[in-house]
Amino acid sequence: MDPRRLAQAICQEREAATSKCADFSDKDIVLLIGCCGSGKTTLTSYALGTSFRYSRRTGKLEAENPMEGFVMSAQRADVTRGLSCAEVPTTGGMMIVDNAGTGATEGTIAEVCGAINRSLALQSARSARVVLVLKEARGDVGNERGRVLLKDVEHVASMFGCLQSLSSVGLIVTSEPRGLQVAGVASELAQSMRDNFSDLLQTALAEDEYIDLGAAAPSHQKTTASGKRLLQHFFSSCEKACRIADAVVEGDDDAFLKQVCSERVAVFPVNVLQDQQRQSIQSWLYNLPPIQNPGESLEYVLLSDAKKDLEQTLSKFFLECKHSIGDLGLSWAFDEALVSKIKDLLNLTKTLEETKLMPSAESYRTDLIVQLVRENERMAALVLEGVRSGLCEKIEGCWPAMLKMDAFREACGRLLFAGWMNSSAMMRQGIKVAKESLEKHLPGGCVGARWNLNLALQVKGVLRA
Repeated sequence: MDPRRLAQAICQEREAATSKCADFSDKDIVLLIGCCGSGKTTLTSYALGTSFRYSRRTGKLEAENPMEGFVMSAQRADVTRGLSCAEVPTTGGMMIVDNAGTGATEGTIAEVCGAINRSLALQSARSARVVLVLKEARGDVGNERGRVLLKDVEHVASMFGCLQSLSSVGLIVTSEPRGLQVAGVASELAQSMRDNFSDLLQTALAEDEYIDLGAAAPSHQKTTASGKRLLQHFFSSCEKACRIADAVVEGDDDAFLKQVCSERVAVFPVNVLQDQQRQSIQSWLYNLPPIQNPGESLEYVLLSDAKKDLEQTLSKFFLECKHSIGDLGLSWAFDEALVSKIKDLLNLTKTLEETKLMPSAESYRTDLIVQLVRENERMAALVLEGVRSGLCEKIEGCWPAMLKMDAFREACGRLLFAGWMNSSAMMRQGIKVAKESLEKHLPGGCVGARWNLNLALQVKGVLRA
């Protein structure tokens, strides 16, 4: 992964996300989380009023009145970029927030950019409901797709590790388009997910740390205490939904979903081909208890794979900059490529810290700034020594580098460089040192001095300096 491309992409993403979050600042939101192609954007469009039909020719869903700003994929790749949001009808102003999927097909950079969007969304909102969107076909724990399910569960669970209640976490189950034409599909989705979560939960509880997903190779997928707790929450919700399905007329999904909403079950099997069920999904979203001040209550974290890649890239980037500064010494600011890399690294660490994705990034920035300030102090010492000794050549050799450092420091904006001295401060300090030097050479003033050629040259040198 290219460190500079990572830094520039993340900083640009943060700027765009900050602007977009202004649309729902201090509002109630529903934040959708799910892997690429799970159906988040289709679900969002459906909840907002888009009608869908199934095309037998393409085997895909087609939107009859697509919502502006919400682009649906071919369910094989993630096309959502940044944040898209809109007010959900009949919910009193609640906003639904769509975003890029986890496990992004474009790799770690896309994964981190998506995480920045979700983290800033939670920090901006007044309250939040978090909904995991899961495609039923990916819930089969007997194959590699189970790993995707478990990663998403662990991802959401990590956000709620410090909270006692999981009532604000909902699960929406989507399905392949072809299967949506079957009567009673919502009940079948609930039963399928109940069985999948049952299998996964039993395996998780039987293992101390790792879950065997039944794949050809061991998954080495770790499940935490928080993950087990969320698995139990989803399993219990699916089980409750199945009991409701057993009590209604077979195939009557409308009655089934209305009862799911009425009893506030935390799982909703959605069928976007049924317009009459749209009000049920709107009510279900609204009925999830909101988390107040989610920016403080929830801790958004990266998926483990992306976090590992990011840490390795950041460490490599940091060491490259640190070694280059050490090799160039006082002349580092003349290397435009290095200066650009340093600024990228400082901005990257600041973004990762402020978005709470990697608080440890502060240590890299602090260490690098300390090294830069040390070189600045060395430069200042040489300039002042040139003034004190009247050696103009020493100052003339240092001053261009000091001006280059000035330009670098100005470009870094609000970052704190404790102890840094710019050229203006250096001038003031230099004049003070020059006065002290003249007083030393001419303690009684010019009139009372015992002039000779050596004293004259020293005084001349200080004045020129």
